[in-house]
Amino acid sequence: MIIQKTKIARLFSEAGLQVRPAVIPEIDKQVMELIAGVINSLGDNQKHIVTPDQVRFKTGETEAPGSVTCDRCGRIKDEFITFAQSVQGYCYEQAKVILGKMGYIKQKVR
Repeated sequence: MIIQKTKIARLFSEAGLQVRPAVIPEIDKQVMELIAGVINSLGDNQKHIVTPDQVRFKTGETEAPGSVTCDRCGRIKDEFITFAQSVQGYCYEQAKVILGKMGYIKQKVR
């Protein structure tokens, strides 16, 4: 066993839950599968030291349906990126209005 039964049982107990003895081996099995997944994801990595940024767990669907994350964006959910883009657009428009009032840019005549 890779996990300590008493620590797992204590976590459940602190959450106000009772855990049956048959659950502990299943949790241990899941932990082993997670570790094997990390090892497999590293592939033929020539480094002998695993760093925290290399560890990624794929535990099934933990995201809301339709939610997308992007490694390029630091795994930020698309809802937050869309919101940030709309705020950025609003701030840009407000900056143009203020700069126009101050005379720094010419306003289009409607």
